[in-house]
Amino acid sequence: MQKIKFKKIFKFVFTVTLILSGLFSFANASTLRLTPEGGTYNVGDTIYVKVMVSSPSQSINAVSARLNFSQENLALNSLSKSGSIISLWAQEPTFSNAAGSASFEGVSLGGYTGNGATVISMAFRAKSVGTASINFTSGSVLANDGEGTNTLSGQNEATFTINPAPEVVPKNTVQEIKEKIKEVVTPKNDVDKNEIIKEIHTIEYRMVRLNPVYVYMIIIWVLLLFLFIYLYLRYRFKVKKRIHDAEEIVEESFEIFKEDEKEKSIKTLDRDFDDAEKVIIDTMKDIEKM
Repeated sequence: MQKIKFKKIFKFVFTVTLILSGLFSFANASTLRLTPEGGTYNVGDTIYVKVMVSSPSQSINAVSARLNFSQENLALNSLSKSGSIISLWAQEPTFSNAAGSASFEGVSLGGYTGNGATVISMAFRAKSVGTASINFTSGSVLANDGEGTNTLSGQNEATFTINPAPEVVPKNTVQEIKEKIKEVVTPKNDVDKNEIIKEIHTIEYRMVRLNPVYVYMIIIWVLLLFLFIYLYLRYRFKVKKRIHDAEEIVEESFEIFKEDEKEKSIKTLDRDFDDAEKVIIDTMKDIEKM
């Protein structure tokens, strides 16, 4: 009887432990998601898809993943790290259209906790009609617990419907436009051709005719322009003339200065000769006295 009770108690404790472990694991679970998960596009359209990570209760610090896409329907044009929670990339985001794959691996310094943070952004080009899919082939979201516990519990798949590109209505050719203009302008049998020509001339006159106010303003601006040019040329001529006159005055002053210096030099020489002559005469007189 005691053994039966012990077994029941053991089963109850084991069941409760499993339930609590499951709840604890679910609470600490994280997910990688592609957004949007689907949509309808046309050939030639650009499809923007983001890889989002969510970890509402457990702090995470590393995310890595590898994705496959339908290379017959999609071409991956670019991978963008703009707005990403990843601050250090252990493996830069790379892709191959030939293999239809993309991969990345990075670390979020300081950790992240929350719902729906951007990891990378992808820009696909819709190549051909069909159903295109993008899915995860591997991935991990490591907890910021010092042990690198993988908390990833779920991933999704994105599916897109690609329709043919809409037909472009051809534009009218130049010749077609000319024909339509000719049909409109060409007078009918019951309409006077001269009246149409007169009306056309009237329209041309109205289109060309200017408002008198505008005409006066234009005339005033033209006159002001010519006046400005005249004053500028006159001022320039006066400045040149004054410079020339100044140069002549300077040259004349230098000539006068040279003449004055010359006269001063001659007077000095005459005075020196006179002094020398007096000295010689005085010397001769002294010699005669001896």
